[in-house]
Amino acid sequence: MKPMLILLLFMLSIGSVNAAFMENVLVEPSELWLGDMLNVSVSCLNGTIDRVYMDINGPDVILPSLDLQDMGGGVYRLSMPGNYFDRRGDYTAHIYCVSNGTEISTSKNFVISELTSSMSEIPDYVYSEDMIEVVFIPKKNDDVLISDVTFSAHLDGESQQFAIPPIYDTNKGWLIRVDAPDVPRVYNLAVTAHYQGKDITSASTVEIKAPVEFEVLQIGTSSILPKDNVTFKLRAMQNGENIPINGILTVRVGSTSSTIRSVTENGDAFDVSIATPDLSPGEYQLTAEISYNGTIYSSSIALNYVSVFSGKIRDGSLGGVFTFFKGDSQHLQMTTRSDGTYSAEILPGEYDVQLEFADATIKLDGANVNKFKDAIEYDYEPSVSMPGFTISGIYHIDTEWDFDVATVVLKYGGTGFANEADLKVFKCSNWNSARNSCVDPWVIIFPDIDSSHNRVSFTVSDFSVFAVGIKEEIKLSLNFDRSKYGIKDFIRVTGSTAGDKGQLTNVTVRLRTDGWPIDHTVQTNHNGVFSLDFLGPEQEGNYTLIATAKKHPYVSYNMTHRLEVLNMPSISVVFPGSVQVKQGNTTGEELLIVNTGQKKITDLDISLELSDKYYSVGDYDSTIGVDEKIRIPITFFGPMDEQPSTASAKIIVKSNEFTQDKIFGFTVLEYVAPSVVTGKATSEPISLNYLYVATFAIFAFTVAIALKKKRSGNINHQMPLSVKNKNTDTSTLHEIRNHIQKNERG
Repeated sequence: MKPMLILLLFMLSIGSVNAAFMENVLVEPSELWLGDMLNVSVSCLNGTIDRVYMDINGPDVILPSLDLQDMGGGVYRLSMPGNYFDRRGDYTAHIYCVSNGTEISTSKNFVISELTSSMSEIPDYVYSEDMIEVVFIPKKNDDVLISDVTFSAHLDGESQQFAIPPIYDTNKGWLIRVDAPDVPRVYNLAVTAHYQGKDITSASTVEIKAPVEFEVLQIGTSSILPKDNVTFKLRAMQNGENIPINGILTVRVGSTSSTIRSVTENGDAFDVSIATPDLSPGEYQLTAEISYNGTIYSSSIALNYVSVFSGKIRDGSLGGVFTFFKGDSQHLQMTTRSDGTYSAEILPGEYDVQLEFADATIKLDGANVNKFKDAIEYDYEPSVSMPGFTISGIYHIDTEWDFDVATVVLKYGGTGFANEADLKVFKCSNWNSARNSCVDPWVIIFPDIDSSHNRVSFTVSDFSVFAVGIKEEIKLSLNFDRSKYGIKDFIRVTGSTAGDKGQLTNVTVRLRTDGWPIDHTVQTNHNGVFSLDFLGPEQEGNYTLIATAKKHPYVSYNMTHRLEVLNMPSISVVFPGSVQVKQGNTTGEELLIVNTGQKKITDLDISLELSDKYYSVGDYDSTIGVDEKIRIPITFFGPMDEQPSTASAKIIVKSNEFTQDKIFGFTVLEYVAPSVVTGKATSEPISLNYLYVATFAIFAFTVAIALKKKRSGNINHQMPLSVKNKNTDTSTLHEIRNHIQKNERG
């Protein structure tokens, strides 16, 4: 039993030797001001220190646990910023030292106080010869500090000497007095209390006034017409008392003296009425001045001499609103009357001016408003039309003012334009109002188009007459007499020109080609129609004929036409119009073929629409060169067994290039034996041959004329009329005469 007791005592002695302990516990300062820093330090010795921390509790508040920092050598510290504490009162700090799971602690008390101040009875103003006096109250917590406190004062940060030392008034507080500065203006007065190393300041503004106050306070109106009466309010005081200014007051506008009509005392100011001098429009200073106790006092206020801005827009029914801006501030706004007239008073100068009408809005930047009679003109004429244009009307805009730039927004009718994206603004600088036409060429402006609101916008540097719309395009139609032409053929072109509103007269139509020197110009007549004949090219080929139609101010029209020029084949066929042969006889005729075309004729083939028992065609060359001719003999037979008769026959001339035929009459005559001649004169009856000839001649001519009319289109382009008349008709008559003579001889 005894050995066990000895062992227990030994182990207890070992534990007491290793136990941690605390010393040098400091919480400083023990009394601090609200917002100041708290410093805590402690020494935790012996054993292994696991943690050192602190809990603080105060008036209705418990702060969270905070660890102290190990500074080495067993010393632990913590500095707590003043923002940890938001209220004044008594606090307790509980400091803990943890070693080997064992916690030891100690507690320290400290107090947080609050220093406040206030300043009152601050004067609205103080004259520069007086003293500034305020009441200043410093407090510790809720108690006014009446001892152990010192003060300092500053005006606009500059230290001030006290006129007398601060004294404590038991009914008010500390009386702080400093001399007022000499320069009149508003100052910032700051008073500071110094107590136990802590400073507390209160500040306020104080206005320092000159002993003599002389100031124009306000004016009845800042804008007048020359010779108007003006009333303004004037303050003239010394140390708060009105100065008798009658007899010593003078007033001038600019540098020109004004007549004082009356001076009336009104409380702490005077009402002064003057007659203004006759000055030109502009900005002036109205200056009031007195000489008082050897010093001149003066004060000024702006006074504007305005002009009457008046006139009439062209169309009063549209109305208008005029707004004048100075910077971002609206200076004047006026509306035109129902008759289109306008009138307002305005100060000359530079303005941004906005003009709003029913169909247009115009913004002038930097307008020099220096002319006042009829300075703005506006008119919109929706019913005006102009040749060459589709427009929504004419806008007349003008001003007498110079300006930097104008932004114009014009409304237009929403119909009549096929594509609003093509809209343009047309500007005319020389407009003839009597004729509703532009003397000079129109200038095209490409605007921004707002088709959803039917308006366009653009900028210009000067005004004139504007139109919104599109130019009309000339429509040109051409008709050629043929689709193909031979070399050096005459080409006939007819055509017409029209615009959107009908036929166009006096349009210049030009036809030319780059591949041959063809260049002809013609004017359309009063019906918008033209006709032009010209000689075609001398060489075969395909030509591009360029056609243009121009008339100011229409959009010119351009088109091309393919002109095909060929070596055209053409022949002249010469053969009698009738052939006669007696029964049992033969007769020979000659077929003459002339190449009147522009190319060689090949594979010539001659055939007749007649029974082959009546004829035989001789040999001939199947090729005929240009300007060459061939003669082909044809023999006709009159069979004895054939009854006398007359029929229509046809010669067909064919080649690779063409087919041409010629109709003739074929007659088989009755054979008549020769008469016996005696000595007795006899009266011979009319021969039937003559009767046959006459009958056939009438028939042949009738058939030939009918077929000629039917086939004139085919023959005309192949054989000139002069050739046919000369070689065909004359030859036919000659052959008929020969046949009659042969029959008579036979």
